Amino acid sequence: MVHEGAQLDTVIDVPGIAAHVRAWLLPGQQPVVLVGELSDGPWADQRTALQRLIPAIQSAVPDTTSTITGWFLYRPWYGTGPDQFAQITVGTSGTVDVGEPGGTAVVEVRLGQPVRRFPAGDYTRSGVRLTRQAVDALAEAHRVVTSSPGMDLNREEVLRAVDDLARLLSRARDLSGALVGAARASAALPSVLAGPLQRALTTAVAESTAALAGSAGAASQSSDESSLTSELVLDADQGHGTPVLGTTHVRTYRPAHDLPVVVFTQLSEPSAAPVLAAAPQVLARVRSLIGLADEEPVRVVAYYPEGSLDTAAAFYLVNESGSVRVDHDQVSVWAGTRVRLIDAASATIARLP
Repeated sequence: MVHEGAQLDTVIDVPGIAAHVRAWLLPGQQPVVLVGELSDGPWADQRTALQRLIPAIQSAVPDTTSTITGWFLYRPWYGTGPDQFAQITVGTSGTVDVGEPGGTAVVEVRLGQPVRRFPAGDYTRSGVRLTRQAVDALAEAHRVVTSSPGMDLNREEVLRAVDDLARLLSRARDLSGALVGAARASAALPSVLAGPLQRALTTAVAESTAALAGSAGAASQSSDESSLTSELVLDADQGHGTPVLGTTHVRTYRPAHDLPVVVFTQLSEPSAAPVLAAAPQVLARVRSLIGLADEEPVRVVAYYPEGSLDTAAAFYLVNESGSVRVDHDQVSVWAGTRVRLIDAASATIARLP
């Protein structure tokens, strides 16, 4: 597999709702559309969202208006939970029904090829864009090789190398890790491929690394957060009424032999949730989004980046009886990895993953 060959691979917006949409119009096959619920824009109501999104998709790709189009829903994996695919039934009057979730075979059998999958932390607008950029570069490299029979190179060897890079990107659970690995591996390809492939991969690696680090100061910290399973910026009020909690940055860690740890970072935006006071309420609203069962025990930590309180970075363990300040080392021990620090200037929606 080089890339999915989707005629449409983009984020589609309707007022208040967004989705990652991939549409395949393969010769001799029925159209297939995969609608993905993005981690940085979860839907308040699945059926309502799909009823509004599907007409917009059909307008963008008229061939999908056919009654034989296969519609599918995609949700990325959260923590230890698997990602999910489900068939969507679109009625003639615009009604929508979603079947039981299943594995990738639900779509891949229909397409006859693997489908790119994402961890929740990467399934955002920027994550989708970076992945598409890298996969498009691989497709271009493959095109160069297959359309140039006169080149002085081992064609089969190069094609295998390009396909290996594509598989790395299409199956990787860590987008930034996959991009770095692909960029390193592509250095071994013939120089004729270095242009479009290396440029796109290098740009994608730089952008992904910058997004994950947040700033030059954060980049100096260890980025190998081995137990980090998701990292999202979420509107805790979406789909809810009062109280108004605001926007928050959430990191979920699952150490091997201890409780999960959820770290809420105080953002700099005026709309940010006051993490120390709101953490328990925010957790209740976002549990399903970060892969936590309703009653699953968890350590909740409120984090104030350096400079946000005119002090050094501050961490607070939050529970039903109140909160207590703890040091960075203790939080890292609980998380099973070194928890990344962020400076206050970088604790913004635009600069966080």
